[in-house]
Amino acid sequence: MDAAVSGVTPHSGEALLETTVIGPGTLSFWWKVSSQPDSDRLRFYLDDTEQLRISGETDWEFRTFNLTAGTHDLRWRYSKNGDTVGGLDRAWLDEIVFTPAPPTITSHPASATADEGSVVT
Repeated sequence: MDAAVSGVTPHSGEALLETTVIGPGTLSFWWKVSSQPDSDRLRFYLDDTEQLRISGETDWEFRTFNLTAGTHDLRWRYSKNGDTVGGLDRAWLDEIVFTPAPPTITSHPASATADEGSVVT
């Protein structure tokens, strides 16, 4: 299985993965981390607000979020503290999927008749 993995992250450094999606829809992903507990962290941000964080020896976890209508900034940030090494000092992300919500019909369209090849609005 291939997954995105943070590179060698220096003390007090960080690795970022960012993207933008347009909702509404559902975001899902798998993540894990091998790091110094409670010091080096993998965090997920939605529109600059931290939603989740993991640290220490955390095996693969599946996460899902329902996103509202509009543009959303998504960010995964692995940050290391300034001194101690712990675990592999790495973070992984896999199967990041955004599924837009299907369109909904809020009012029934009016009946119309048209000849073949003509445009109807």
